[in-house]
Amino acid sequence: MKDTPTAQVEELYSTQPMIAFGWQHVLFMAAPPIATLFLMRQALGFDEALTTELLSATMLVFGIGTLLHPL
Repeated sequence: MKDTPTAQVEELYSTQPMIAFGWQHVLFMAAPPIATLFLMRQALGFDEALTTELLSATMLVFGIGTLLHPL
């Protein structure tokens, strides 16, 4: 049998870089909606309680979306 080269996409990396890339992905994907929320707070004059509730709801929806994504 002839050895075929492994495609770069199929290479496995060690755990430490994968954890770092995972956190980078989470932070990058969470930043735009959170920044939008704070811009809306400034523009529309939301109080701190409403901003906190909206931020909590945003994180809850992110969590649900993450759990449902593999399905």
